[in-house]
Amino acid sequence: KREKVSKKDFEGMLKNAKMTPNAIKKLLVVLNASTLKSITVKDAWEKEALNYLSDVMKTLKQMGYGKYVKLDLSITRGLFYYTDVVFEAFDKKGELRSLSGGGRYDNLIGKYSSEEIPGCGFAMGDLTLQLWLASIKKLPEVTSEIDYFIAIADDKSVKEAIKIASTLREKFNVEVNLSKRNLGKQFSYASNKGVNKVIVV
Repeated sequence: KREKVSKKDFEGMLKNAKMTPNAIKKLLVVLNASTLKSITVKDAWEKEALNYLSDVMKTLKQMGYGKYVKLDLSITRGLFYYTDVVFEAFDKKGELRSLSGGGRYDNLIGKYSSEEIPGCGFAMGDLTLQLWLASIKKLPEVTSEIDYFIAIADDKSVKEAIKIASTLREKFNVEVNLSKRNLGKQFSYASNKGVNKVIVV
């Protein structure tokens, strides 16, 4: 919620979570860090984590991805199986929620298999991706032209209709009615879809 509320309200939420003023101050340093150098740690595991993350950032830079990557230590993925770095992808303007998110999960496959295989992956948000593509005028116009619609008069004709559809699909885009609609409703459906040719079986 940090990005959705004011700084004052966010700090109030942390106080309500029983955090001390000193703990809140330390947390804000981490959350607002633009580089790892601004973070000081004492414990060995924290140093190891910072060194590892530093190596990841350096590697990304060496691979030519540096200008696309921004350190954000406030990202928290809600799933239990991540074991390492987590990440999210956003549009450059930052107008939308994350387009995708993921991370490293070294123990996940081992939970369902006898093999321990490290993994890294992500999932995309189809709605945010659609909104983003539309905003930059890159959303393709998808037309679902149907060459033939096969209307089925009764249950006895289903097998024959499917057989005809299979033959036609070698060259054409075909849709078969498999619902219990009567012929009148099937014709209306085909008309609304802009189908020129209807086969009644």
